[in-house]
Amino acid sequence: YLFVAMVLLFGFIFLRLMTVTEKLIATEDNRFVTNKQKDTIVQEPQVIKNKKASLISVPVKIFTLNNGQKMPSIGFGTAGLIDPLSSIELAIKSGYKLIDSASTTGPWYRSEIPIGDLLSRGFMLREDIFITTKLHPLDHGFDNAKASFQKSLNNLKTDYVD
Repeated sequence: YLFVAMVLLFGFIFLRLMTVTEKLIATEDNRFVTNKQKDTIVQEPQVIKNKKASLISVPVKIFTLNNGQKMPSIGFGTAGLIDPLSSIELAIKSGYKLIDSASTTGPWYRSEIPIGDLLSRGFMLREDIFITTKLHPLDHGFDNAKASFQKSLNNLKTDYVD
């Protein structure tokens, strides 16, 4: 049942992303906006060149949350990465502005420490990146959640997550 649920979930996400992508239009001043919300600006496509490859970042819709915070509609998930540091570096170079991580309690996510290392090295500015994290089920409960959240902040080398 879990496999079927995952397949349906990923299928829904893929179809949703496709409908968002189809609605992007270019304005006269070369900005990309959606048909429904012409005032919503998204990032312009860019060609990013590095020593190994030329990468093209795609336009991404930016949502404005109720608190005024800007959140990219597409982010880079870090579950199960074999080489988290290199993968996250490449994602940032490719134009990703949202990085999704989770606590280091479970075996799948090993990304908080590499994200923190990239931030402390100045590879990216904290205010330019939208960082999310999650609790592992073993960390549920008030005291465990507080301790896990503080551990995540320490690993990420930041004083807040988005």
